[in-house]
Amino acid sequence: RWFLLDDEPLSFWNRLLNTMLREISRWTVRVIMLRPYTALRARFGVEPEDVFSSIRRTEAIVLLPGVWGIEPPRSLPPNFKVIHPILPSPAEQIADKAIASFIDSDSCTYNQGLVLISFGTQASLSPSQVDRIARAVSSSPDYCFLWRLPRRNERPPDFREDQLRNLFIAEWLPQNDLLGHPRMRAFVSHVGYGSLYEAAYHGVPLVGIPQFGDQDDSMQRAVRSGWGIRLDKDRFTTLELADAIQRAISPPFRSRAKAWSRRVQAKSGVDEA
Repeated sequence: RWFLLDDEPLSFWNRLLNTMLREISRWTVRVIMLRPYTALRARFGVEPEDVFSSIRRTEAIVLLPGVWGIEPPRSLPPNFKVIHPILPSPAEQIADKAIASFIDSDSCTYNQGLVLISFGTQASLSPSQVDRIARAVSSSPDYCFLWRLPRRNERPPDFREDQLRNLFIAEWLPQNDLLGHPRMRAFVSHVGYGSLYEAAYHGVPLVGIPQFGDQDDSMQRAVRSGWGIRLDKDRFTTLELADAIQRAISPPFRSRAKAWSRRVQAKSGVDEA
C-alpha cells in the first residue's frame, strides 16, 4: 500500500501501474527491509530462516482491520476477512498530572475546545514544518493545543516552547485517551493507519499532513469519507493549516466524524477475530 494509487475509479493504466508498484513494494520489503532481520536470525540460529515467505505460503486466514466505507470497495481472496479495528478503545481518564492540569487550566477551560497534534513515532518534522505549525497554533487562540513533539524534531532558531499559553508540548502523549476526551475537536496528524482508526473510533475530524509511506493512502480514506482535510507536507502554509483546523472543527465535519464513530464502535474487532 505504500506507493499505490487509490483514486476511484482506477483506469486500466492505473491498475497496471499499481500491479507494477505492488511488485516493487514486495521486492523492497524482502531485499531492503527484511535483510537486517534475516542476518540476525542467521547469526543467532533462529528458525525458520525465512519467516516472511513461510507465513505467506501457509496463511489460512488474513484479518484486515478496517470499516467498509472508510475502506474503498475492492475484491478480496476468500481467506481475507475485514474486521473492525482492534487497537482503538474507550478513553480512560488522563493520568498524567501535567496534561490534566493544562486541560483544566483557566486558559483552556473557557475556550472552544482541544486540538491534538501528533506525527507518530517515526516521522521527523523539518524546522520549517515546526515553525508553520507553531504559527498556526499562535493564530488560533480560541483553542488549546496538545502537541507531541519529540526532541529529534529540529526546532527553528526562534522557537520557544513556553511562548504560547494555549500550547502544551510533550515527548509523548496518551493519544487514544486524548482523542476520546469530550472537549477534543480536531486531530492534526501524519495519519498512520492506527491514528486513522483511533480518530474514527472517537469521532474526531482529521487534518492530515502525510509524511511518507502509506500515510497518504490512509489520509485519502478520511477525505473520501468526508471527515478529513489533506494538506501537502512541503507546500502547506500557516494560513492553510489554521483554516483547515477551523473547517475540521465546523459542524459538518464533526457530524460526519461522529457518524463514522458510531459505525466503527458498532462491533468489536477482537470479538470478530
